[in-house]
Amino acid sequence: MTTGNLQNLDWRINELLAANTPCVLLTVLETQGSVARKAGTRAIFTPAGLEGTVGGGLFEARLLEEASLSLRTQTTRLFTYTGGDDAGRGKRVSLCEVLSQSSKRLFYLAAQSIQASLPGAWLLDVTNPTKPKRSLLLAHKPLVVPTDWESLQATQLVSVEEARLSTLLQKTGGKAQILKENGVHLYVEPLKIPPTLLLIGGGTVALETATLAAHCGFVVDVVDSRPDFATKERFPMARHVQHLPELSDLVKALKISQAHYVVIMTHSHELDLMALAQILTSHAAYIGMLGGSAKRQLIFQALRQEGIPQTELACVHTPVGLNIGAETPAEIAVAIVAEILAQRTGTLAQLRAQS
Repeated sequence: MTTGNLQNLDWRINELLAANTPCVLLTVLETQGSVARKAGTRAIFTPAGLEGTVGGGLFEARLLEEASLSLRTQTTRLFTYTGGDDAGRGKRVSLCEVLSQSSKRLFYLAAQSIQASLPGAWLLDVTNPTKPKRSLLLAHKPLVVPTDWESLQATQLVSVEEARLSTLLQKTGGKAQILKENGVHLYVEPLKIPPTLLLIGGGTVALETATLAAHCGFVVDVVDSRPDFATKERFPMARHVQHLPELSDLVKALKISQAHYVVIMTHSHELDLMALAQILTSHAAYIGMLGGSAKRQLIFQALRQEGIPQTELACVHTPVGLNIGAETPAEIAVAIVAEILAQRTGTLAQLRAQS
């Protein structure tokens, strides 16, 4: 598992603890008003400084002062900020949690579940916020189990209870939230499973798109029919890089589902046509195809002749990317990733209407 390319904070914490690096986890537990970052926002504070951000502004500066004190005294601290700054106006309740070496396996298991897109949630009993009790709730047993899994379970730090997880996520609406029941304040934070971007084609635009998408928190997978373009050396930021001759059985081979965002950018019209015909059967969350209007017309005409209805073709974003006048591969990558982000946040239709 890699670190920076998957934006996996839990894995990063595991790394720091494994290296005996003192670590304070900053978590926004609760917010009120109009603020830049909501509950569930996290960052790491170490002797080297801040990794990540909790929103910036005066709030972040004050929280870093608290984090520095927590690190120096090795005490967990609750910090409440009320007021306005560059990051918004309102109340923010945050925890500066000192993490111990005994927590590293917990964060390893969380990171592994995120990597495998398996649902789970962090549970943090903050009834006494200076002595929070952290545990991990999973729906499935991890794919790779540490040798001391049973003893880890015995400590009640990790539990596998699909029904309980489902109940808690229903109560919180799938968002980070503090539940208050029977005098217990339980902070529930769903594991942040990143979206998967599948790039079909490993050319220059794909390389730029993969790099930018990884920085934006996507898990990136790449497939190409050419062996020289489907290598981990070419795409070090990607989770999986596959060489698939003729791009056959794409949906089955890559396990494409409704959770995938797919962009087709092969080196030939024929392969684009072949890939799109297959991807349309996957019901992916987003399907985009690189190319101009002439290419779109030719490929759509061929697919209509194969019996694919216009309603399905209308869901394909081509030319892919927001219309920002992009020309270079890097600019095209910005347009593509921006469009996918807008699709995820539900703002794409509004952007289209304004353009």
